[in-house]
Amino acid sequence: MPIHEIALQNAILATAIDTDGSIFICSHSHGKKQSPSIGHYVTFTNKSLEWLNYLKGFNVNGKINPHGRKGMYILVVESKISILELLKRVYPYLYIKKKQAELMIFYLLGRNSGKSYSQEDYFMMEEMKSLNRGAR
Repeated sequence: MPIHEIALQNAILATAIDTDGSIFICSHSHGKKQSPSIGHYVTFTNKSLEWLNYLKGFNVNGKINPHGRKGMYILVVESKISILELLKRVYPYLYIKKKQAELMIFYLLGRNSGKSYSQEDYFMMEEMKSLNRGAR
């Protein structure tokens, strides 16, 4: 594929993240017996299933599911490698959520899946929440 087409796809993906997307780190509880874990996601939410499939066609490794809101769909990218690949591709084209992308890349590059969560991990989760509140 010509380089200009790849650049165009990455710019389209970045625009979709800036407008219909989210970059976030959040905690999950797995019941009373297990301690909470931290999840990392890049999502695209839209009413058009066709649009989300179009974005997925740009080598976005994620799943499309119905969203909780009526008539909405969500494309979720959640694996560490897939998120890093996506954000590295779109980073130069991001405008609104560039700081969230920087924080996510920093978080994922420093995170070993086998180690327990540190205070720094929780700090980055709170920093991401703060950035996302300001990006709206």
